[in-house]
Amino acid sequence: MRGKKFVTAVILCSVLFSMTGCGMTGRFMRAFGKVLERRMDDDRMEDPGDELGKGEAEDRIPVQVSPGKDAEATPENKPEKSPRPQSQPREGVTSLDDIFSGENPSSPKEETGQGNQGYGYADPEDGTFSYDGFVAANLEKCKEDLAADQGSVQSDVDSDTVQWMNATYALITESNQGDRTLVGGMERNASNAVFMRYQLYTGWGIEDQESADEIMEWLRSQGHRQGYMEYVDALEEKGFFSLEKEEFDAVVKENFGEFGSYTINVLGTVYECHKTYGDKGILAWDLCRLNQVASWCYVAGYYTLDEALEIQYQNSLLMQENFSSWDDLMESYLYGFRYWKGESGGSSANDTGKRRNIYESLKAIPQGPYSNDFKEELQRSWAVAE
Repeated sequence: MRGKKFVTAVILCSVLFSMTGCGMTGRFMRAFGKVLERRMDDDRMEDPGDELGKGEAEDRIPVQVSPGKDAEATPENKPEKSPRPQSQPREGVTSLDDIFSGENPSSPKEETGQGNQGYGYADPEDGTFSYDGFVAANLEKCKEDLAADQGSVQSDVDSDTVQWMNATYALITESNQGDRTLVGGMERNASNAVFMRYQLYTGWGIEDQESADEIMEWLRSQGHRQGYMEYVDALEEKGFFSLEKEEFDAVVKENFGEFGSYTINVLGTVYECHKTYGDKGILAWDLCRLNQVASWCYVAGYYTLDEALEIQYQNSLLMQENFSSWDDLMESYLYGFRYWKGESGGSSANDTGKRRNIYESLKAIPQGPYSNDFKEELQRSWAVAE
C-alpha cells in the first residue's frame, strides 16, 4: 500500500536517531515513527479499496452492471448466509467530546477479498478474486433482499432534508457521474445493489448490516482523523506549529525530503489544516463519508431507506453543530481528501484540485445542491424505529 516503504525507512531512521541522540530532529523522528506505524493500519479504509487499482476505486463510475451469461450460476462453495439482523436504533454522537473520547471500538480490519472463500465469490480453481464471480454468487441474494424490503422508497419521503443530506456527499456522486438527487447517487435495483456490495466489500469490508454498523461506528468515533490527530500531537510536541509556513516547509524538506513528496505533502496538509481548524481538523471528511457509505448501504440493500436516512440525519446534525456553512464543511472535507491522497494543495490538476473544482461548479448552480441554507432546520420525513 502507498507509503509502506517510506514508513519502514522512517521507523529505521527513528531508531538510528534514538541511538545517536540527534537533538530536536531525533526526538521528532522517534515520535513520528510511532505515528507512521499507526498510519500503516489507518490507510486501510480507502474508498472503496485497493483491489480496483491504487486505492482509487472511489472514483469508479457506478453504472448498471450487466451480469453476463453466467451471472445466475452459484459457486458450490457459497455458504449459507445467516438471516439479516433485526434493525436496532442507532444513536449518533452529539459533540466533539464524543468524537474524540477514544472510548469507541477500534476500526474493523479491512478484508481485501483476495483468495477469500467465505463470501462466495473466489474462483474455486485458484482462489483468485473475480468481479464476475462476485456477481454470480450474489445477484440472486440481492434480488431476494430487495424484494423482502417493504419499507419506504425515496418518492415517499423526499424532502429538502433528504436533498440536504445528499449534498454532503455530492462531490463523489458527481465525480462518479451519478444522480445527485438520489440517495446513494443511483437507482436501487438488483444490478446496482450487487455492484455496490462489491464496492463496499472490497473497500470497506462491509458484507452485511452488522459490518456496516461497525463502519458507521468507526467513522463516528475514529475515522481517519484519529491518525491525523497523532500527526498533530507529534508536530505540536516539538513546536512545529509555532513555525511560519516557509520555515516549516524548509524543516520538513530538509529532514524528510528523501522520503518523497507523499511524506512532505501529508505533513504540509496536517500543518495547514491544524492552523485552520485546530482539533476539528478533518472531521468533515469522516462525517461526509459516513453519509456517503450509509447511502451506499441502502443501495446495496443492507439498510432500509428509513435506516439509512436516520443514520445520516443524526450525523448531519453533528455537521451543523461543528461547521458554519457549506464552504466551512467542504474545506475540512477537502483537507481530509488531500490528507488521504497525500497530495499538495493549490493545484487544480491533482485529484484534490479536481474535487474542489467539482464543489465550486456545483455551488455555482442556482438551484444546485448547495443553494439550500446550511443551517436550515433538518426535519424527518421517514419512519423512525422506537
